[in-house]
Amino acid sequence: MNKNLVIVRAGEKSLHPQWLSDDRNWDIAVSYYGDFPERYIGLFDFFQSFKKTKWHGINYFISNNKDLIAKYDYIWMPDDDILTNCSNINDFFNICRSLDLTIAQPSLTQYSYYSWNITLQNTLLTARLTDFVEVMAPCFKTKHLHLFSTFFEENTSGFGYEWLWHKVAKSNNVNRLAIIDKTPIHHTRPIGSAGHGGCIGSPHKEMEILFAKYGLIFSQPTVLQEIL
Repeated sequence: MNKNLVIVRAGEKSLHPQWLSDDRNWDIAVSYYGDFPERYIGLFDFFQSFKKTKWHGINYFISNNKDLIAKYDYIWMPDDDILTNCSNINDFFNICRSLDLTIAQPSLTQYSYYSWNITLQNTLLTARLTDFVEVMAPCFKTKHLHLFSTFFEENTSGFGYEWLWHKVAKSNNVNRLAIIDKTPIHHTRPIGSAGHGGCIGSPHKEMEILFAKYGLIFSQPTVLQEIL
């Protein structure tokens, strides 16, 4: 059994089959939201079929597999439209572990669809410690996952989670968030093309409600330290 886990919310066009290889240092759980559960037979280690949104699906898997989750050191939760490969994911997990990160994400390639400039790769660095990890592809240290997973169903879109995660990490003295530049991924779909995870109404309204509920203050994502 590997010490890293990938949980991907997979639809009909998931790219996760391209990530797989025999030399991976991670296991993969497919949380499937489509209508053909047999679609990915042989392309996962663990499987669940669950509708609703990304974070509801991930929270459902975590809540119903607590003993399994506890066996891993890091858990990556990417969208299913990420283009990458096994070696890149292996290296990503290794860097997360070597830097003892609480939450991390791979940087995005230059030609990715993106929302935040900070997430684009800096080719001169290994990583950047930040106050921001995007909901697109976050990786959590399992030891601290419970601090964050309790908020995974706060809204349907995930809008605003980044600021909440930073606040929770800071208040619990586990504030090691990072973007890993050495292991970039390519985001292949335009932002919002999947309907923001099934959000009913405005995701920006959901973010406004989240900020009000937890006393969050919007700030531009910031690099705190560069790591060569």
